[in-house]
Amino acid sequence: MIIFLAGASTGEALRYLIEAKAKHVLSSYYYLEKNKIDLKKFPFKKIFLDSGGYTARIQNKKILVKNYGKFIIKNKKYIHSFANLDLTETKGTIKNQEYLEKIGLKPIPVFHFDEWKAKKFKLFSDYITRHDKIAIGGIAGVPAKFKDLEKFLNFVFRHTKDKIKVHGFGITGSKILKTYPFYSADSTSWLIGAQYAKLFRFKGQKFIIISVGRKIKIEKEKLLKLDNPYQYINVDKTMRKKNSIRCIQNIRAYQEYEKFITRLWKIKGIEWKE
Repeated sequence: MIIFLAGASTGEALRYLIEAKAKHVLSSYYYLEKNKIDLKKFPFKKIFLDSGGYTARIQNKKILVKNYGKFIIKNKKYIHSFANLDLTETKGTIKNQEYLEKIGLKPIPVFHFDEWKAKKFKLFSDYITRHDKIAIGGIAGVPAKFKDLEKFLNFVFRHTKDKIKVHGFGITGSKILKTYPFYSADSTSWLIGAQYAKLFRFKGQKFIIISVGRKIKIEKEKLLKLDNPYQYINVDKTMRKKNSIRCIQNIRAYQEYEKFITRLWKIKGIEWKE
């Protein structure tokens, strides 16, 4: 199982990922193109490319599928996986999928929670009939205890089982990943180290989230040790340094989590091959 750490497009988040020697990251075409970031300079092992269509829409910008396709072709050797350019309506999304396939690419189609609620089951059937890998999206803000979410995931994996690789956009909750055999998933949650001064530790079979918004004196040599949850603060007075330390800790927690989920499903008899 692969957990792609989202945010590898530009700015401080990219710096944290490079500094932590992250292996699997998700980048947004929208931000890469906007900031003229060169993928060939990325030191990561696997890069999942998302179109960034949602971000573009909320910023009242438009991504042209032709430009997206050209970017993928230019950087194909650096990209492990890439998603289709989704629009707000299904017809346009399918048209983008068909265009990218027409120019020789294999974008991962995305089936959304709202499409399932609208009973667009034929769309889903077409995706899993024509593709060996799909993605599901639109559930990042749905409460984990929401009954419809469980029904949605049951529907998806009842049909894909261990035959079709499924990527989950914004899905890294332990309950979900321990219940359903995802091939991969992604999350920006590791960034709460900078955003909300929160620290992750992965211990046993679950994440422990610690609020570090208070000052505690620590010795500098204990920095970044996983057994020391209060290793984040007062080493450097600049907020940038504190953010970096916390985020790197969270990246390492996610790396441990990825190993655990992979081992768990291997024991259950599911081991995804490239």
